[in-house]
Amino acid sequence: MQGMHSHREVGLSWLKKNCRLTHKEKVALVDGEDISKARQAEILGIARSNIYRKHTDKNEDDIMKKVDEIYTKLPFYGNRRIRQELKDYNISIGRKRLRKMMQTMGIKSIYPGPNMSKSSQEHTKYPYLLRNLKITKPNHVWGT
Repeated sequence: MQGMHSHREVGLSWLKKNCRLTHKEKVALVDGEDISKARQAEILGIARSNIYRKHTDKNEDDIMKKVDEIYTKLPFYGNRRIRQELKDYNISIGRKRLRKMMQTMGIKSIYPGPNMSKSSQEHTKYPYLLRNLKITKPNHVWGT
């Protein structure tokens, strides 16, 4: 009995390593007829939760349209603020899922990058002419 158990485990590990199906294809293979869904998930090397959870692409498309609409109006909003805006439209989505969706759409918030305060090399620097001048009376020096 023990030898048979280890043989089964070796077969399972071989199947998991050599199965060339995509994750979606593996989930599509599962049916609840002969073997339990939990056992089929174990054999295919996928989580049980993937079998029961069905994503609706229509809902995903609606969320993407709304995200695009918000981003078009407010391109400086990141995923946290866009998520808050979506809540105003009664759309509940996780921050990580929204971030992944924004990456898929090619959306990045606009913000100042590093070294924005550094001056350009092409810009000519003028000397400060008042450095050692003693200003002693009104209207002696004017500045703009």
